[in-house]
Order: sequence, then structure tokens, then C-alpha cells
Amino acid sequence: MRQRKKRAFIYCWDGDDFGYLPERSTNEDLVKKVFTPLEGSAIDTVFFLLGSGNEAEYRSSFLQMAGEGQNYNFLSAGSYKRYMAVKRLLDAQNDPADTLINAARERNLDAS
Repeated sequence: MRQRKKRAFIYCWDGDDFGYLPERSTNEDLVKKVFTPLEGSAIDTVFFLLGSGNEAEYRSSFLQMAGEGQNYNFLSAGSYKRYMAVKRLLDAQNDPADTLINAARERNLDAS
């Protein structure tokens, strides 16, 4: 039987930090925003929730990006800011999913 890794703590990142990134955000800004609060903690596993329902906040060949399905009518200024932050990263050829998973692994965290 396969042995399961004993986990200390799991952190589930819900993507809200996208809405708080600087206007000209970079991969480094995203990594800092997500991982700085975890430094020195007992967290050893990170789950990333990128998008909701039928929308993606990463490069996808079959899901629409958040906002596209609603004709870019956003329910709040916060959801618009989140959309713009993700769009800027993707337009700069930076996929948030790849960035976050790679950053987690660099910190010896399990990630998915």
C-alpha cells in the first residue's frame, strides 16, 4: 500500500490577491503577495484556486477568461481589478498557474 505523506498544514489560496496587485504587476509581485505571509509557517502544501465555475484565471484552450462570458460587465470594481491583473500577466506571457506552482516548488511546498 502506498504511504501517504503526513501534512502539517494546507493553505488554500483563493486568488483574491489578484485584485490587490499593483497596476503594473509582474510575476515577482504575484509571488511576493502570495508567499510572503507563508514564510516561516508550518504550511507545507498549497492549493491554488484559479478562476471559478466556467472561467479561468490562467491560459486555457477551452475555458473563457473571467469577464469574457459576461461581455466584460463586472459586478464590482474588485472583480474588474482582479480581471485586469490576470490579463496583464497573461498578456506579458506569464501564466499565473505556472508561476505559482513553480514558486511553491522552489520553496519545497507541495502544490496543485
